[in-house]
Amino acid sequence: MLSRKSKFWARVGAISVVLAIATAIITGWLVFLGADQLLAVFMLPAFVFACALVAFSIVSRGALYGWFERVSGLSETTEKFVR
Repeated sequence: MLSRKSKFWARVGAISVVLAIATAIITGWLVFLGADQLLAVFMLPAFVFACALVAFSIVSRGALYGWFERVSGLSETTEKFVR
């Protein structure tokens, strides 16, 4: 059973992923479709950071929920090792 605190942090994590994706979309729009080239130069590091944050969020959530173990078939091996 999940406690109130863990439910709260699960919601915060989901919101942070949504905000990171929105940041990547907005900065990507400004970098690649913006009219000001100087702004694009300064926004490029923010775009790269936002994309890295989205990738990290997806990978860390996948590791937390065991998505990669189910896909690769490592769950049986992991259970044998833990026991």
